[in-house]
Amino acid sequence: MTVADWKALYQQYNALGGPQFIEDTFLGAVSRLGLPDDTVMTGAVQLQLFDELVLGGVKRPRLSAYLNGTSDDLQGALEDISLEWAAVANPNTGITSYPDVGGNAASITSNEMAEVLQRLRAARLESLSQQTLQTPQGSTNSTNNSKHSKHSKHHNSPETVLVAVDRLA
Repeated sequence: MTVADWKALYQQYNALGGPQFIEDTFLGAVSRLGLPDDTVMTGAVQLQLFDELVLGGVKRPRLSAYLNGTSDDLQGALEDISLEWAAVANPNTGITSYPDVGGNAASITSNEMAEVLQRLRAARLESLSQQTLQTPQGSTNSTNNSKHSKHSKHHNSPETVLVAVDRLA
């Protein structure tokens, strides 16, 4: 399936892919990455879109700033991620940010997500720090500590969101 195929599928489905992209989110990320319509929507491409969404700073800037280490606002990051994924509880209410949309329900608590975000931020900052270390010869020493996600076939599950978010570490 290609980007063009996904665009057509949004006529029948509300969310697509492992990260469960809704149409506006998908189209915005595709546009910001400059992906042509014939791009095949592999798992790797979905993760590129996910990375742009979570780390790019455009759609959810408080989440991006927290994970990128430019802000210490965990509460704002939790609010942003709850606005992006209905399965994540809003930290102010303890329920989904979209209670009256379809069958949305929060299956991931704010405390659970706070632990994940704190761990991801620490791992990301460590990884960025390692990438900037220079060896005496002037070459960059980049250590790859990334975790590989398991692609879930279960949509709208807390595991889908947690695996996708955990993939950033």
